Amino acid sequence: MSLTRRFSYGFQMGMSYAFSKYMDFTGIPQYANLRAYAYGLDSVDQTHNMTVNFTYNIPAATKLVNNKVVGYAFDHWTLSGVSQFASGTPAAISFSTTNSEKFDGGGDAQRVDVVGNAFSGNIHTFGQWFSTSAFALPGMNDPGNSGKYDVRQPGVNNNDMAIAKNFPIRNEKRILTLRWEAYNVFNHTQYAGLNTAAKYTPAGVQTNTLFGEVVSTRTPRVMQGSLRFTF
Repeated sequence: MSLTRRFSYGFQMGMSYAFSKYMDFTGIPQYANLRAYAYGLDSVDQTHNMTVNFTYNIPAATKLVNNKVVGYAFDHWTLSGVSQFASGTPAAISFSTTNSEKFDGGGDAQRVDVVGNAFSGNIHTFGQWFSTSAFALPGMNDPGNSGKYDVRQPGVNNNDMAIAKNFPIRNEKRILTLRWEAYNVFNHTQYAGLNTAAKYTPAGVQTNTLFGEVVSTRTPRVMQGSLRFTF
């Protein structure tokens, strides 16, 4: 769904929104049930994805001060921006053991057992993005009951902005364009990757202290300016 609206005073805004679910098969198991083992969300699935953009022609300064120098410097500035709000992509829970013992007996790789709700309790914090107690070590020759992906990475909440002005040089055929851009303009900390690798003792005790934590963030605010001469 997309929508564009032009308002008075030189303001224009557009919005697009997608609600989706992307499912597929990944690999072919040797012994496990094909649908249960290989079918599920794709790694790029995003349930919600909304983008909002705007362009605003800043009112001319000469409306307050009628002066050629003021007009040349402060008239005809344009402010624009784009914001994205999107769900995180799916992530798989992997596991290993402290003594490197294999429990699958060969064949299809084991997956963890899901024994609870990964999104219950005090979650979506830096130290615990999902409930780690929802996953457990499978038993000997137990393929595990988890699907392809059981948790989601943090989503996107980002705002970019730019301000620009054209300076005519003698005539409109020669133009000097000044543009200043800011990505993640509010310098909002955005979590990105998670530690999804559990590590169990033979008794089933999870020992990875980083399991379930945020381990990376997206790019902080970045700004850049440019001058372009058109003739």
